[in-house]
Amino acid sequence: MRFIERQRRLKEVRMSRLGLNRDQKSDNSGGRGIGSRASAPHDELLFTIGAMARDFSISLRALRFYEDRGLLHPIRRGSTRLYTAADRQHLELILRGKRLGFTLAEIHEIIDARRDKMGDLESTLQPEQIIAQIHHLERQREEIDEAISALRNAQQRLTEGWPLPPLENGSSSGASVFEA
Repeated sequence: MRFIERQRRLKEVRMSRLGLNRDQKSDNSGGRGIGSRASAPHDELLFTIGAMARDFSISLRALRFYEDRGLLHPIRRGSTRLYTAADRQHLELILRGKRLGFTLAEIHEIIDARRDKMGDLESTLQPEQIIAQIHHLERQREEIDEAISALRNAQQRLTEGWPLPPLENGSSSGASVFEA
């Protein structure tokens, strides 16, 4: 009985920290896109940091980092962070931008530029941004392909019983130890 009473009290404390009373309930179902919600003025749904992290499969630390970088602006109630629907859209843009290889500074500019526009990230990009990003990603792919090739050569040499070449002292060339 004590355990149940303690759990009930803990839930009440958590609800009060979110600004909820006993008659209001937060949805802790953990369902994707639903998350923990608290009533906000004007009936806007607010999401806790835990719900945001769970819904987007990212860490709490990442959310705090994006806030520190000015990409997200949660409402603060004491030490509790509450995120709006706009914050959720911004987080979707941040994660999409990262998948497309943009830096956080570039993503910040994109978010600022599209404040009044709705739609996906790609539709808000300028043609020169798209071309520049394609070139950047192609250069990265070339570097990755070269690294993979060098590692495959090293693996093959080791498998065949050939030793890797020794490190050259004082070599400042960009040549890899794994290159044949």
